[in-house]
This record gives sequence, C-alpha cells and structure tokens, in this order.
Amino acid sequence: VHVVVKMYLLPTSVVISNPGATRVGGQLMLVCASKGSRPPASLSWTLNGHSVTPYKEGPEYNPGSSSVSTSTLVINTTREHHGAKVVCQAKNPTRPKSPLSNSTTLIVH
Repeated sequence: VHVVVKMYLLPTSVVISNPGATRVGGQLMLVCASKGSRPPASLSWTLNGHSVTPYKEGPEYNPGSSSVSTSTLVINTTREHHGAKVVCQAKNPTRPKSPLSNSTTLIVH
C-alpha cells in the first residue's frame, strides 16, 4: 500500500524590504518575500490601489521545509509617489481566497 499526502499550506509571512527615502527622479527597488506557502505563493503588487507589474520574479526555493517566493518592484519616482501606499500580496494558488499582504509608504523628497 502506497499513500501520497498532499499538503497545502498558506503563506505565513510577507515582508517588503524598504530602502528608505529617495529623491524625485530616482529609482526605488522594493523586494517582497513570502514564506511558508506550499505550493509557493504567487506574489502581486499594487501602488495606491492600482495593480503594477514587477520588475522580476525571484526564484522559489525550499530552505528546510518552508517555500520562499520573491518579487522585485522597481519604481521610477515622481513627486506624486510621495506618500503612496505599496502593497505586496501573497496567495497560495490552491487557496486564492486566503491572501496575506504587507504594505509600505513611499517617501520621496
């Protein structure tokens, strides 16, 4: 008798690296990392409530027993980006109605 157990796990964390303030015309790079999801989480970004396309999706890897997904967002900043809310959302593809997210606020001088 051979039994296969498929475990679906929701993301346990979503972290956005925030490099701090930038100047108008500068380039801001934010990296989102999500851990714990099985299968690996799919990541999406919004900027002031509008969907934005990431610069690149990072490799998914399995350090120990938890999967990690990464996504990098690059923003060419303007004056209008000051105070903008950026959200990264992680969803397990098998359980899309249970997302986990984190946000940061941009500071542009």
